[in-house]
Amino acid sequence: MGHLFGRSTRRSKFALVSITLIGSTFATPALAAPVCYQLPFNNPNLADGFGSTMDRANPHRGVDFPQAADTPIPAVADGVVKVITVSSCLGNELVIGHADGMYSGYSHLIRRPDLKEGDVVKKGQIIANVGTTGTCTTGNHLHLTMSPLESGWGGGTVIDPYKYITEHLTCETPCHNSAGGLSFSCDGAPAGKSCVNVNEPEDPDSWADNFVCSDSDLGLAWSSDGPIPNKRCTNVAEASDTHASAWSNN
Repeated sequence: MGHLFGRSTRRSKFALVSITLIGSTFATPALAAPVCYQLPFNNPNLADGFGSTMDRANPHRGVDFPQAADTPIPAVADGVVKVITVSSCLGNELVIGHADGMYSGYSHLIRRPDLKEGDVVKKGQIIANVGTTGTCTTGNHLHLTMSPLESGWGGGTVIDPYKYITEHLTCETPCHNSAGGLSFSCDGAPAGKSCVNVNEPEDPDSWADNFVCSDSDLGLAWSSDGPIPNKRCTNVAEASDTHASAWSNN
């Protein structure tokens, strides 16, 4: 069985790899189904974009899209409604969970959405309407957040929603999947990534060009001949694989 720092499972050449880092101090969603995204509107205010401190005491946790009051808001991707609530700062709030482990948050809504938690929504479906509710607003706009946490809209880890969405406008194939800074490739190591080759030389099913990668060096390692000294390891094998015996020491 395979050994990778963290936890990894893979079933076939074109299956997905999922990794959860052990003991990490930051949230990393598991690699999951590919998701196609769209921007809610075509006018993101990037001058005061993600991380901006323009007229702010704290860095901007999302991206704003100025729109007229009551403008319908489309869902940025397929998903499930996870949160409908009211915040003193962000006003009426809606959060949708997506199959890639990410959560999109929609703030300052003019009214409570006509949805309920657990509802399934499709990309482009109207989910709410633009408003200016809450104390942290100076006019009608959508404040959009993206997070690997359901609660990220209000605190904790967030990522740049504009960057994430524009990088995921088309669905990735199972050969290339990414989430939370981790990625998997089945046709070589992507440029600019820190990668480890996930390969079993005795398995003839073309594993040599498969890599698990991260945006920064997380210390990932792979062995096809037993545990790696001084690493916390997890076995990687598929019992039903016709070449399972070759993976017994990975």
